[in-house]
Amino acid sequence: LGENLQEITAVSYALVELLKPFDWASAFMPVLPKKMLDFVLCPVPFVAGIVTSNVKAIENDYRTLMAMESGLSILNLKTNVLQITSEKGVHKLLSVDPMLREQLDSLSKRINHLAEVSPDSALRDFSTFIEKGLTPHESLTLGSMSRVLERYFTRFCGELAANSMAWKQYGTVKVSTGHYSFQPDWLIQTLQAERDFQDAVIHTQLFSSYVHGQRQSQLELDELRKGEPGRFIAQWVYEKWYSKHGRKSHPTTATGDNNIAAK
Repeated sequence: LGENLQEITAVSYALVELLKPFDWASAFMPVLPKKMLDFVLCPVPFVAGIVTSNVKAIENDYRTLMAMESGLSILNLKTNVLQITSEKGVHKLLSVDPMLREQLDSLSKRINHLAEVSPDSALRDFSTFIEKGLTPHESLTLGSMSRVLERYFTRFCGELAANSMAWKQYGTVKVSTGHYSFQPDWLIQTLQAERDFQDAVIHTQLFSSYVHGQRQSQLELDELRKGEPGRFIAQWVYEKWYSKHGRKSHPTTATGDNNIAAK
């Protein structure tokens, strides 16, 4: 929901893109005319964008309020506020994995930093984005956010993500028509069995020792990064990167970029 047609369209497509490895299989309307607002009461899942000069009026429309009680969520691009549906049980399902939240928060801070340090950043203005596109650092960071989400969603697929033939184990094929019928409960049973075994392993001393070992390795790596070897590696990576792109390094800039690379 917003005032700019280009932004609404881009965000609508971006939301669908962020569902990887899944493909959106229901109604998709990058721009929904205001006169068709009744559509938000439609019982099928949908992604839709609405361009309006009066965002508040759409948010407070009785049809919007009714739809929010039964599954509709609204992303307001004018205020940058996401309103989650009040449908019962949804908020519990949306409890974000702590590790996922930490990764996304870190990347979000990086995006904000990139937007602040460059007055001409495409992250500040959508028109600039269309005209000039993203810098390599901006593109890399946004790509990282997309990959983080894709890895998270892929975990839901279990063996299906790693084995292209695993679908055979979780469905039936009608010989006469060749129609395949997916059986969700079969996959859930497999995932639950793995979850039960994982639960047992996590409570062992073996797993506890593994966690402590991971922590110790991270502490040693952090110490290395702070010392002379870390600065040397960062300087080497920096020089190689700038050499490949045909640029001359600057000692001051190198130090700043190296600090980022070493973290």
